[in-house]
Amino acid sequence: MQLFKISKLLVPCALMISVISLDASAADSTNYSVAFTTVPDITITQNQAMDFGVGLQLTAGINCTLSLTDQGTPATYPGDTAMKMAGSAADTEGANVGDLAGTGCDTVAKGGTYGLYEISGVNGGTVKVTVNPNTTGTDFTFVPTGCVAIYDGAGNGDTCTAFTSGVALNTVRIADLADTVGNTGGGIPAPGKTLIAVGGTITTASTHSAGQSLNETFDIVVTY
Repeated sequence: MQLFKISKLLVPCALMISVISLDASAADSTNYSVAFTTVPDITITQNQAMDFGVGLQLTAGINCTLSLTDQGTPATYPGDTAMKMAGSAADTEGANVGDLAGTGCDTVAKGGTYGLYEISGVNGGTVKVTVNPNTTGTDFTFVPTGCVAIYDGAGNGDTCTAFTSGVALNTVRIADLADTVGNTGGGIPAPGKTLIAVGGTITTASTHSAGQSLNETFDIVVTY
């Protein structure tokens, strides 16, 4: 009785092997290609250098702020035209963009020049943007403020979103052709590009002499 049971159990296995063998003999194999296109390299171009102008006092530990904000503070927003974006209200340049004020500099209307930096990448792609402070400068330190143009893929909906120094903006959408259609005012988006406007505060790190030209650096990091 045990042998009978064993033979019955083996039969289905033999049938399965037979079926597999028949399937294999009827099979076909064809090679198909897999294709993809890599995204272009990200580049950052300085369109306008930041400059705090003249009038910085000589003492260490004093500060000077160059005014630059997002659309939420219209008086110090650089404007949709400069940012090459079409916002809902076609915002113009504020009257106080570039004003200088602080314990270490003369209060001068439009005495400084904000920095403007252009990002180039894939049309309609999303990037992360971080504008880092300079905390180790020997002449002065720098904490940036400003905004990044973010495009909505349609007309009249672009925004210039404020960044926090040293903190990534994770969803910065680059312009594409759809951003150039249906706009009723403001700037003209450039497909494959976006812009960062930067002002901020410098604090002197040492005592200086009259007539010195002072320069430090800060980092802008952009990744897909």
